[in-house]
Amino acid sequence: MPVGTIGRSIIRLSGADTFEVLSRFITTEVPIEKNRIIPCSFKDDDELSIKGKLYAFMHPNSYTGQELAEL
Repeated sequence: MPVGTIGRSIIRLSGADTFEVLSRFITTEVPIEKNRIIPCSFKDDDELSIKGKLYAFMHPNSYTGQELAEL
């Protein structure tokens, strides 16, 4: 990639345990609230930490009708 460009991905999770599963991999500075964009850090292990944004949608007000999160 040329200097100054980056790759971008979107991870979408949905289902009854979405935010419980997410809590294993992300940290937020503020509580997760429905229909909000929340700054977060994704941590896969002790070496990888990626800053991003969490888009949180609670059921039934989501695309799937379930709890839904996009990172």
